[in-house]
Amino acid sequence: MNDLHFNDTTTHCPIVYSDFWHSHPEYWINDATPGFNASRALDFAHKEVRDHKLAMITEQLGKYDMIDGFDLDFMRFIVYFKLGEGRKNAPLITQLVKDIRTKVDSVSARRGKKILLSVRVPPTVGICLDKGLDIQEWIRLKLIDFVSIGVHWRGDPSLPVAKFRKELGAVNLPIYASIDDGGYRPRETYSQGMLRGMASHILAQGADGIYLFNQYYGEYNSKYNGNIHLEEGGQACRVNAPFLLKEMGSLETLKYRNKIYCLNDSSGEYGMKPVSPLPLKVFDNKASNADIFIGDNPKKTVPLEVILFFRTNHPAQFELSVNGSKVTNEKPEYPKLYDRTRGLEKAEQEYAFVIPVKYLKQGYNTVSFKEKSTGSFRVKRLEIALKYGDVKTNGYF
Repeated sequence: MNDLHFNDTTTHCPIVYSDFWHSHPEYWINDATPGFNASRALDFAHKEVRDHKLAMITEQLGKYDMIDGFDLDFMRFIVYFKLGEGRKNAPLITQLVKDIRTKVDSVSARRGKKILLSVRVPPTVGICLDKGLDIQEWIRLKLIDFVSIGVHWRGDPSLPVAKFRKELGAVNLPIYASIDDGGYRPRETYSQGMLRGMASHILAQGADGIYLFNQYYGEYNSKYNGNIHLEEGGQACRVNAPFLLKEMGSLETLKYRNKIYCLNDSSGEYGMKPVSPLPLKVFDNKASNADIFIGDNPKKTVPLEVILFFRTNHPAQFELSVNGSKVTNEKPEYPKLYDRTRGLEKAEQEYAFVIPVKYLKQGYNTVSFKEKSTGSFRVKRLEIALKYGDVKTNGYF
């Protein structure tokens, strides 16, 4: 809805600029604070910008007979107004969505088939409003057929699907959640086990489906000729492969598949504050808690091993418990074995502990840290791996 890929004036390459954007710098936001190329984002407070976008969409709807649905991806990029002006300008975007709905319905009637209108928006109602997107009003006015939630590129392995549905109050509206290609850091791609964990998280939280964004298979198809490349230790694979599509679409196909559940490490973009307990500060000999969601039911599909991985900003002394039960079985060799040391910085430390299966439950699990020295530390990453069997049989982590 507001693509910023080609808005970099430092390239001095007009061939990549749209004529409208290049001819009207007076419509730019001119504030670089939100993020990449944000200063040159079109400001939807201007009627001319909204009219231009509506004209583009109208042309696309009329030009392509094969269209079954039209998705308004507000996450690419989530910049529509100057900082702090989203809520007051939300009615402007609502009117734009209303006008688009009218166009969609008109084309549907002319072609004699239903064309769906969907949106992709931030994962909380509050963030949506801050960005000028009154998703609740759109639903009240019956402007959209389904909604997807997501973040910008870097991905969020623990999207609050159930919380969003509750906030929305739209029980019957289909809700999807996106899995993006970006990892904890740019180009630190998710592993296959993480992708399964993200899919299981989304579906077990009640989503109607999964929205895959930038799920490229070029590395698998060209670089590895339809094969995969394993990381050091032979347990983890970060090559995105098409066969994962056969597993990620339902909780049934994800059963007994090795997976890793993760928390968002709180790296937000474009002013979006992540919904995450991380980074978690542990200090003053007090317990600090982080809740992590597990989609599997460990009482029905019993894993062979449950491994808790976490990263701290420096080596620490602590007591550890899960759902009130102490955890002491440390496995110092596991972080490298499962490729969890990737991206370690400076004094950071990665830990691994085996958790008794009986400690775990379906839903949110509370991981508690209690500092044992006179200092303090921060938990920067937190993951729980469920191992159901050998990676060649039950899937790579």
